[in-house]
Amino acid sequence: MSLYRLLVIFFSIRNTGIFNEIIPGFNPFLKTVFKKKNPALALKICLERLGPVFIKFGQLLSTRTDLLPKNVTRELNLLTDDCAPISFEDITKTITDELRNKSIDILSCIDKKPLASASLAQVHKIKIGKLNCVVKVQKPNLMIQVKRDIRALKIAAKSVKVFLKDYPRINPEIIINDYESVIMKELDFRIEAANAKKTYEKFADNSIYMFLKIFDEYTVKKF
Repeated sequence: MSLYRLLVIFFSIRNTGIFNEIIPGFNPFLKTVFKKKNPALALKICLERLGPVFIKFGQLLSTRTDLLPKNVTRELNLLTDDCAPISFEDITKTITDELRNKSIDILSCIDKKPLASASLAQVHKIKIGKLNCVVKVQKPNLMIQVKRDIRALKIAAKSVKVFLKDYPRINPEIIINDYESVIMKELDFRIEAANAKKTYEKFADNSIYMFLKIFDEYTVKKF
């Protein structure tokens, strides 16, 4: 992890003025000289620009009304996963790498135009037999980026902790460790598939609602 990336993360967040909102007393290291007009909005925009790790982190923080002011959690709750789509070549490579010989089953019937593109994955329409289905494909090099930014967050958490002695409700190291556990599970699509499969089986006889059917033979870590 480069020092440059760590500095970009730190100063991007610091310059939103969010520390002025949550840290009491004088602190020139974390606080900006002049108060920002809307630090909560500035933080939301900052996290979107920093990438998927920080978008997901902001979404997690939006639930922590016990730690952050309501105006901040309200703004973070507006964070969305909508992202520009990645190239179909990248999608093809991921499918081929993950499914190997079975990839032809998907690539022969996949719609090149994505239905949706989020921070962690992209969704495309396909056909399995006569069934209209969708596939969720993890974006390339995402694990490398996640691990890099998690390391940066852990270093930042240790540094910031020194300045949070008077704010005992926040333990940044615990928050980051919890977040790491959450996002690592999200990056393993087999976990999501297993949960969806349980729901489908539980409500198989339900005629009112529709639930996702999972095809185990095409379910892997990134797909």
